[in-house]
Amino acid sequence: MTGLAERRLLLLSMYPLDTGTASGPTVRISHLRDQLALRVRLEVVLGARWSRGWALMGYVAQGRLRGLSGVYVESSTALPGPIDLLVMALARFRRLPVLTYIRNAYQLFPEYYVADSWKRRISRAAFRPSIWLLARASTNVVRGAECGVVVPDTAEGLAAEIAEVVSATPDRIRAWGEAGRRAAAENSWQVRADRILELLGVRP
Repeated sequence: MTGLAERRLLLLSMYPLDTGTASGPTVRISHLRDQLALRVRLEVVLGARWSRGWALMGYVAQGRLRGLSGVYVESSTALPGPIDLLVMALARFRRLPVLTYIRNAYQLFPEYYVADSWKRRISRAAFRPSIWLLARASTNVVRGAECGVVVPDTAEGLAAEIAEVVSATPDRIRAWGEAGRRAAAENSWQVRADRILELLGVRP
């Protein structure tokens, strides 16, 4: 039986790594890259849009999509470029599983992202279904771990939850913190890497 170490996985990162500047996205991607590399034969294409695009075209031209077990995409706050989409479409055409991590979406906040063109309007609309699902998943995590309160998207709900936090006893706040630490420990980088492979169906 083919072992996990012999399975090839493409990690497509829409951020450059190892630049000497740490940020939330690059820290996350670097940890997952290191953990995935311990489990499979990991191939990484990364960088800003156009440098990444040239690298992807070379990757496809060399026939390296053949034999892949899956593609894992770490998206940025911007929409994928045309070459990103083309490669993902080619992967799906070859019936390869493609898993995308959705980071966040400034497109949903008009104070930060003015939809003043057709491209920006499409971008904002495209993020809505994904963010709705992401919000539900985050809500389940917080409620399931009992590590805080979930703030609704209404003025009345927001006021009620803020009042609950402000009036919380020190023991309750301490319990939230302890529950949050337990939840973080249960979702280590090792666990997350294993979950990525599970979702992609990459098994021995």
